[in-house]
Amino acid sequence: MKKYLPVLLITILALTLTGIKLYPTIAGALNKEETQKKQQLSNDSDEIAQETKHKNPLLDDDFPFKLEEQEKYAQENPDKFAIVEKMYYAWDYIDNAEGLYEYGNNGQVENRVTFHVDFEQKQNKALYETLENGSVVETEHFLLHDGQMTGRLDEQQIYYQEPVKNNPRQDDISALTDALGKDAGLIIGSEEWMVLFDNYDSWEYEETTAFGIPAFKIKGTLTKDTSEMLAGPFEMTVAKETGVLLDLQCYGEEDKEKPVYFIKVADISINDGIENAEEVFQLDVSDSEELPFEEYGKETYGAKAGGEKTGWD
Repeated sequence: MKKYLPVLLITILALTLTGIKLYPTIAGALNKEETQKKQQLSNDSDEIAQETKHKNPLLDDDFPFKLEEQEKYAQENPDKFAIVEKMYYAWDYIDNAEGLYEYGNNGQVENRVTFHVDFEQKQNKALYETLENGSVVETEHFLLHDGQMTGRLDEQQIYYQEPVKNNPRQDDISALTDALGKDAGLIIGSEEWMVLFDNYDSWEYEETTAFGIPAFKIKGTLTKDTSEMLAGPFEMTVAKETGVLLDLQCYGEEDKEKPVYFIKVADISINDGIENAEEVFQLDVSDSEELPFEEYGKETYGAKAGGEKTGWD
């Protein structure tokens, strides 16, 4: 059966491999009715939670099959599709989480993310470290707290701050979901479910344990129908109960020893509460200069190195 993996996956991986930080909302690329759905939702976050089936209101109530044969193929592989669906709706199974993960290519860590997210209280704290040749070249903080989004670059001593509601760059729903998901966007509600989707004959799984929790260890081969860039063997570990991505190694050509692209969780705690939450969800910007988001984005390492803004727009 021909695989119909969305072009978005290839785009995401290509941008990641070239060093551009990208925290997309998966529904924005897969759901053609996103704009209409936003208009139907209330701007009040409490009403949003009541009016939608899932914690992320931008996701479809039911899994978004775009072709009839995709749904039929999933029905023929119910256990494997269940893993895909769990990853897609991972937010639904998580009240809070904190941890550390790294990602990069050719075996080299290029980004390190330390995160604390509380979906129930709508707050998020993250530390992003950009590495080059093993050394940290940029340290960036992000905080979502009390309806405000704040980003700070340590080296440049600059920051931006914006409201979630009536956000000048995006509507309230997108601002909130982006801000909640950006820290763990690659592992919670991860777009990497697309590696497995509509590709069931090309991978197998077994149950295992990782970080003290039940998980699935998945091994398979990505075909060129899925990705020209990553075609070849891959390995993935997914938390069984929540769908959180714990590890992904894509090796590309068969003879490569180092993964062409990888995401690896180093430490994680799920639904165990945020220790010292009052202290965690704070960010001191008293020694930094405030800039508009657009100007802040121009000062990031990625913008200056590659000519692309690496902020979250």
